[in-house]
Amino acid sequence: MDKPNLTRRRVLSGIAVSGGAGALTGRGTVALFSDEELFTNNSVTTSASTAGVVDLDVAVDSLGDADGLIYTIEVPDLANNNPSYIWVQPVTCPDPIDAADDVDVDLRVECPDSGDTVTIAEGTLREVVDGLRTNAGEPLRCSGETPRCFEPGENVELVLEVLSSDTTEDFAFELEFYAEQCRYNTEATTPFDSLAQCDTGDETTPAKGISWIAFCSESEATLDPDILATSDFDDDGTPRSLEWETEDEVDYVVAKSGQNFTIYDYSGGSTTTDTVTTGGNDDADFYGSESSNNRSSNPCELAAEKFGSGSFPDNGPSVKLEWDEQTETFSESP
Repeated sequence: MDKPNLTRRRVLSGIAVSGGAGALTGRGTVALFSDEELFTNNSVTTSASTAGVVDLDVAVDSLGDADGLIYTIEVPDLANNNPSYIWVQPVTCPDPIDAADDVDVDLRVECPDSGDTVTIAEGTLREVVDGLRTNAGEPLRCSGETPRCFEPGENVELVLEVLSSDTTEDFAFELEFYAEQCRYNTEATTPFDSLAQCDTGDETTPAKGISWIAFCSESEATLDPDILATSDFDDDGTPRSLEWETEDEVDYVVAKSGQNFTIYDYSGGSTTTDTVTTGGNDDADFYGSESSNNRSSNPCELAAEKFGSGSFPDNGPSVKLEWDEQTETFSESP
């Protein structure tokens, strides 16, 4: 007997979050993005049943007691339906994707009939979506690692809950649910193909070399900075990375490369040596451009605005070293 041509149900949905961990409670924060081809009163439209097809109903709503979405999936109790496995896979990436790293979520299956709950994935919204895409989806299950064979008339809930967030973005994404009769898939093999991870679409441009580096202290200190080593040179022979040392502790170190500033914030600890690397590395506290024309003339003020009281003290010691292409060394600017 040939395998039946099984149905897929796609749900276009979204989640709206408010910034700040612990501030994500109460109804009304979830946005449902509807599409006439996909929704009828928040339910996925269904085609006419034909012999051998698993007719799957999916509805999406806001999570009642927290921020998130709840997908209710049911194998309708119809004469031509049989017990079925159900899979889910994200077919589109959260939009905007770069902000999806700022939202922590929990994706779980809740089975009303048994009262069981199984965590499918947890992490940032991007990590959870990427995991399901590269793993070729996930089967819905009520316990352990074994996919559940759902009976006609039985429903299951897929819950996507926001645990914390550092963004106020609204996200839109699309999930695909696939139901297949258990008798046609005795080993519960996924029907999905593996998909690529979500891409921000940003082009990676190598950073320019460090044109100068500034050392800042908001209290009385003797800085006397020394560059111990340089590395990762750009096409002009200017280093993108350097190791430094100071006599006394610093609060901030600011490096300029091209139009960008890289800022390290040491105000919370005691530091007299470290490595500065430009180009948006994970260790830096800030990397990006600043529109003000006087940023290069007062980099310690910029650092104080980003991480301190907002203003660098007038008597705060600071030393700025500039790269000399001729001597290929850093020296104190006049």
